[in-house]
Amino acid sequence: IVLPNGENVSPAEVEAHFSAHSAVQDCELYEDRTETGAAVLVLEILPRMTELSAVPEPERAKYLTDEMARINAELLPHERYNRLVIRRSDFERTPSMKIKRHSRPQA
Repeated sequence: IVLPNGENVSPAEVEAHFSAHSAVQDCELYEDRTETGAAVLVLEILPRMTELSAVPEPERAKYLTDEMARINAELLPHERYNRLVIRRSDFERTPSMKIKRHSRPQA
């Protein structure tokens, strides 16, 4: 991903930081646009429910948000996500079970 300021972000390298957390089964980082056309990095995570079973249901989203924010703060400023999406269903997968990365519309 090449950001508007010219910085390069490797999604796989950034995703590795988040995937290392025991509560994350899988994740995807991609660039999206806001309503005003500003570029933002979005992190979608698929929680590992077996790990979250110890966290009460109403607190799971806050737990995940806080844990991802902690990891996000350790990254370089240009690698940090701006928006977090917690998925309830699995990502679309290729036949080799990799996440199918869709091309995002560019403004």
